[in-house]
Amino acid sequence: MNKKEEFKRFIKDKEFLIDKVNKGETSWQKLYEIYDLYGENASIFKEEVKEETRENKTNNLLKAFEDIDVNKINENLEGVRKILAVLGEFTRKDDTKVKRSYNKPSSNYDD
Repeated sequence: MNKKEEFKRFIKDKEFLIDKVNKGETSWQKLYEIYDLYGENASIFKEEVKEETRENKTNNLLKAFEDIDVNKINENLEGVRKILAVLGEFTRKDDTKVKRSYNKPSSNYDD
């Protein structure tokens, strides 16, 4: 198979490149020359994919924030505050107890 046929098969799945040509941003000749010189890994063949991925990540993040119930988070945080307050009272009670000190036993042996 010659290079031209390989290029046609490669471009077939790249709709964003077809759109670029239709909008007049580039031409088939320029795309073919880039393909011929740099191959399938040229940055022009991946540029639109990166933008779509970035856009999709942003949309997914926004959707995740839409699904967050702020009232539920507030209720959960309030529960954690209550637990911490109870634990804090237990530790305060321990501080009021008399602390015992231990003396080191003396040796009965003469060295």
